[in-house]
Amino acid sequence: MTVVPSPAAAPAAPPRNTAAAPAAVAARPGSAAERPGRWAFLLGRPGRSVGRVPVLGAVTAVVLLAAVTGCARAEEAEPESTLFGYAGTTLDVVVAHHVPTGLVTADRQDIKVTRWFKADVVGTSTTDWRLEGDTLHLEASCSGLADCDARFRVEVPPHVAVLRDGRATDLKGRPS
Repeated sequence: MTVVPSPAAAPAAPPRNTAAAPAAVAARPGSAAERPGRWAFLLGRPGRSVGRVPVLGAVTAVVLLAAVTGCARAEEAEPESTLFGYAGTTLDVVVAHHVPTGLVTADRQDIKVTRWFKADVVGTSTTDWRLEGDTLHLEASCSGLADCDARFRVEVPPHVAVLRDGRATDLKGRPS
């Protein structure tokens, strides 16, 4: 035998509000209040999940990025140089962030590193050059809303074999 519950025993659904919400302001046909404005996408529209703040923030970021993009050029930077004493026979040059680096032999007994670095930054920039044992570390980078450009030139004594990121290189050029 099957028991069918009576309609009185079934849980009642909450009453639905079928009355239309009153209009806050009546718009005249064809008025500006009735149609979206030219810049309405910046302010968000009723029923849209995109709010005013994220859209304006994105527009601001694009404008700032456009303002700094393509501005920094290493050729325009003042060169900086440093010297490292080196008595070894094999030098490994490790360059972070794929910064263009020229490796040349020179008539010298030390290692000379020249750096050209230009940055237009709303954030942070990092530069580093250090010799640890037989490894020369070079870095020039930016983070945040930034545009930076860099290059290095490393001059080594003619008797030093040079590796780039652990791989053998053929130095181009002659002692100067």
